[in-house]
Amino acid sequence: MSDSPPAPPAAQGHGRIMLLSVLSGTLLAPAAVWCAMLAYDHFDPMCGEGGEGGIACALRALVVTGMSIVPGLLIGVGVGLFLASRRGKTNRS
Repeated sequence: MSDSPPAPPAAQGHGRIMLLSVLSGTLLAPAAVWCAMLAYDHFDPMCGEGGEGGIACALRALVVTGMSIVPGLLIGVGVGLFLASRRGKTNRS
């Protein structure tokens, strides 16, 4: 009788790597953008005054920071996929 071929090794999940990289990208990109906007507003002469200029600068920083969430998420996915593919190559060797 013929023996059945051996089962292939179980694929290792990369969920933890993906989750950590997506979360870090989603959190770190807006934090970096917020710090950059604070530095930019510090040197912008319009933002130094109170009133409408200060409100406009704060709202601009808030909107730009909010818009950076999706690119941060996409960067996190890309980094996670890269790390997962590298981890898979080193485990096979």
